[in-house]
Amino acid sequence: MAGKKRAGRHALHPRTGVPVTAQRVGAARRMGRLEQPVDAFALADDLAADGAIGVGEALERVHADWERQVAAGGIAPQTIATHMRCLRTFVKYASARGVTTLAQVSSELVWAWVGSVNSRTGEAATANMCGLRRAAIRGFYSTAFILGLTEANQAASLPNIASPQRVVSALSDEQIQQVKTVATWQVPITDGRQRKYETGSLPGPVALALTLIGAQPGEVGAIRGKDLHLLDGVVFAHGGGRFDERWLPVDDAWAFETLLARQAWLETNRPKSWRNAPIAYDRREGTPDTHAGRSAATSMTLDKLLAKAGLKQPGRIRVASINEWVAARVYANTGRVEAVAARLGMRSLDAAAHLVGYDWRPDFATPAPEGLK
Repeated sequence: MAGKKRAGRHALHPRTGVPVTAQRVGAARRMGRLEQPVDAFALADDLAADGAIGVGEALERVHADWERQVAAGGIAPQTIATHMRCLRTFVKYASARGVTTLAQVSSELVWAWVGSVNSRTGEAATANMCGLRRAAIRGFYSTAFILGLTEANQAASLPNIASPQRVVSALSDEQIQQVKTVATWQVPITDGRQRKYETGSLPGPVALALTLIGAQPGEVGAIRGKDLHLLDGVVFAHGGGRFDERWLPVDDAWAFETLLARQAWLETNRPKSWRNAPIAYDRREGTPDTHAGRSAATSMTLDKLLAKAGLKQPGRIRVASINEWVAARVYANTGRVEAVAARLGMRSLDAAAHLVGYDWRPDFATPAPEGLK
């Protein structure tokens, strides 16, 4: 890690009486993403000049800081793992073109790398891969600035890359039943036999139950015992920032029984803490309890259930397919895209319409005049 930093060469808006080094530690914004620069650039003490550090060494320093941000709960470890996989290929790409120091990296090199072929398969980069590379290199330069490695941002000129519309592949009712079955019943133990856990003792079935009534995987981990109002047939969904807070009707019989069993188990086994604790997440000892961690744990749990049910198909049948089943069910019952958006907490009617395959534009667009069609 870089040591103490000298005063920045371009003190644009220094905070009176507060040294730059103090500002860097406590002032960075946390919004479920990487910390962003909030102060003027200050060159690291052990560097002779801006960018006078190997690209690989710079990446290791950035990685160390990202691990600190993960430990502090600011960013999910899965995001960092994805960034690092991309950026290690960038280091190799730069080295193969004779670029060894950060100062030698140009915006042209960065642009070329973002669109370069997959070095492992030789296939052209997909839009998704380009988007991942762009996010990774932008994050790298933001943290490199904070650490005093370089003031230049060669990723600044990269254009926004439109994300391809995700493939909608909702589970069928029969497939949902398969997932319910593996979530409820048997798990392998060391001697090869099978047994059932005590009803309500596992968070996995609860995560599935909440998702089946419309909770997004990113907010399941925020739902607490006191958010259950099963006598009223509703659960309060909140958390994650990306989705609207809302009341979810418990309109699936299996989900209702699962949530009821979980509440009964928690009331018996954790009488003092269950109301304020997550009901679908059990933190492992020694790990930080963060929203990002809970969200990742929920996605991993649901992904494993799909795999165990024999349904998982990378890029098609995945965790989102459960929410898409909810969307299809709500749309079939109401005929309203608005109802889909409300149930899933979505803020875009276009996104909700995409989930159910409804293109509303032809119904309301003004037709072209005759002869111009």
